[in-house]
Amino acid sequence: MAVLYRTNAQSRAMEEALRGSDIPYRLIGGFRFYERKEIKDILAFVRIIINPADSVSLRRIINVPPRGIGKTSLSKVEKFSEEKKILLMEGLRQVSHSRVVTSGAKNKILSFLEIIDGLRSFYEDATLVDFFQEVVGRTGYATMLKNEDTRESRDRMDTLNELYTAIQQSEEKGETLQQFLDTTALVSDADSIDDSRGVLQMMTLHTCKGLEYDSVYIVGLEDGLLPHASSMSDPEEYEEERRLCYVGITRAKKQLCVSNARMRRIYGSTFNYPPSQFLMAIPSDVITNKSRMEVPSYQRSMSTGYEAHQIPSPSSASENQDISYAVGTKVLHPKFGAGIIIKRDGSEDDLKVDVFFKKAYGKKRIAINHAKLIII
Repeated sequence: MAVLYRTNAQSRAMEEALRGSDIPYRLIGGFRFYERKEIKDILAFVRIIINPADSVSLRRIINVPPRGIGKTSLSKVEKFSEEKKILLMEGLRQVSHSRVVTSGAKNKILSFLEIIDGLRSFYEDATLVDFFQEVVGRTGYATMLKNEDTRESRDRMDTLNELYTAIQQSEEKGETLQQFLDTTALVSDADSIDDSRGVLQMMTLHTCKGLEYDSVYIVGLEDGLLPHASSMSDPEEYEEERRLCYVGITRAKKQLCVSNARMRRIYGSTFNYPPSQFLMAIPSDVITNKSRMEVPSYQRSMSTGYEAHQIPSPSSASENQDISYAVGTKVLHPKFGAGIIIKRDGSEDDLKVDVFFKKAYGKKRIAINHAKLIII
């Protein structure tokens, strides 16, 4: 049996449910959620912000993203701190005003300390979700992933967005930030324990090519996930998403289960994602509906004009613009997250909208014909 999903970020909720039910699992072709580099990096930033004595976390992130504080400079600071019998963080503060390291290194260290001190001040009055988003932004981590502009870097950003959901759920349970950090450490330790009972296989659709299982579950068949938001305005990318979906479906030898969520929390907020257009490609006579609703929402609410075996191509941005992009419409952008249209200008062929996103991004002007917006 295997569980398949479009993005690595989707594994977190399933991992937590499986651990809660004591069901062993293995991620194929990837790391478990809290073992991923981007998660470890951001959690290390958070740990050093609330606990300057955590030198292990400090060593991990002092030059992440690369900021010109190399191994040679760090070694000098470590030696200085040992001789003075002070914490590494205090050593950084003292050498920034001494001749232990070069003037160039001192300037880089001062810049790093300014970031940490600024985030510590921000933490005092912010919600945990806003604090984590500020850490990702102010440290330069988001910019680093944006500049890489690869499928892997976009996937890593999706994983960080899922971290916001995790911390928000923790906050709703009444946990403190320290309790959340302690829980993530315990999860990582538990994940390293071997289990001889057999394991559930979990992987992305990109990883499952060439593999087959008696039973396959594909989760997250929603517009914005499968097909992914980044493909919705690009026909070629959309076709690749369709091929990915086909690959996942054909991994099942005996039984296939596909699912979509009516509500999904992403970017720290809850949205109603429409069911995937790909669901309409599955002939109704081979589907056994397990929904609590009498009729699946995608069959009931989507009047498409397509036969059951056809998958519609993505509609162009200019279709139904007067209805779809009215002021007040909530939209989802693959980079900026959720936002609200506050102004619109231009003709039907050159429509531009002003969208107000969360505080990390603020107001953005977006050309509809070139944007990858999903109406939510």
